Amino acid sequence: MTYTELQVTSSFSFLRGASQPDELVEEAAGYGYEAIAITECRMALEALCAVKAAQRITDDEAARLRAAGVPVLEGTRTGLLALRHLLEHASPPEPPPLADPPGPAADRWRHDPPTGGAALFALLREYGIQAVQAVPAVTRAAALTAADQVGYPVVLKTDAPQIAHKSDVGGVRLGLRGPAEVTAAYDDLAARLGPRVLVCAQAAPGPELALGIVRDPNLGPLIVIGAGGLLVEIMAERAVLLAPLTPASALAALRSLRVFPALAGARSQPAADLDAVASAIAALSRLACDLGDVIDALDINPLICHPTGLLAVDALLVPRQPRPASAAVVR
Repeated sequence: MTYTELQVTSSFSFLRGASQPDELVEEAAGYGYEAIAITECRMALEALCAVKAAQRITDDEAARLRAAGVPVLEGTRTGLLALRHLLEHASPPEPPPLADPPGPAADRWRHDPPTGGAALFALLREYGIQAVQAVPAVTRAAALTAADQVGYPVVLKTDAPQIAHKSDVGGVRLGLRGPAEVTAAYDDLAARLGPRVLVCAQAAPGPELALGIVRDPNLGPLIVIGAGGLLVEIMAERAVLLAPLTPASALAALRSLRVFPALAGARSQPAADLDAVASAIAALSRLACDLGDVIDALDINPLICHPTGLLAVDALLVPRQPRPASAAVVR
């Protein structure tokens, strides 16, 4: 097995007792290592990056390195990744903002957080995340009235509470341009999936993101940012951040993703309103701080981004389930 050793600090004895950077380089070379970089750690520790040259080291030698405080990593790739992470944190990051106390919106939604539909869109809007206009209906006549209210063309979606992923069951009809098309779409959805539907405005196309909240048992609610729509699985790249976030830190996370050029206006396409996108991510982080203790997960996908703003087109919330009572311990 080939190893890469990273971060030998001058604050402890390395191998035969060298304590200065130059001595560390010399000692590493004597043990068959090529010193390729010396950088300064953020915590004012000097670090040596040494890569094993040509030969293999034994488990005993690796154990000696670890005992001397040298992390032993397998392979060149992991070593270079570790070096990248070290350099990324060479400068102190922007301190995270302090979470504001929960506001009135948190009190309104805390006891019964909506899992989807028009109510979840209303929750997002209350936190400053623009969402598509949506009207629920449970009959054909109500669906036609809602379509007139929203304005054609419209989208018809099943609103059955047990269906989390509507597209997977053929539960979405796009671009309905008149009453006849709405009638046919409603009759089909009602026959297959039940009478509850959501009549939504048709959103203009644009680059799509997926935003989410996931709950970590140790860290609490985390914000997840990635490519949305069909790309959410194909381009499986995400940024995961602790809440709360500032718009500046949200924008920095966006810039790290491969989907960012599409947002910035690749190939002469109009750029999305990046300030609006960053503000929406920061708003989602406020929602996570306020309601993270009653939410296990929240998924907004897609969030369609335009030059003049953005729209959440679909969303799903998973409420946090109460923990079962612990079983009694029999002594």
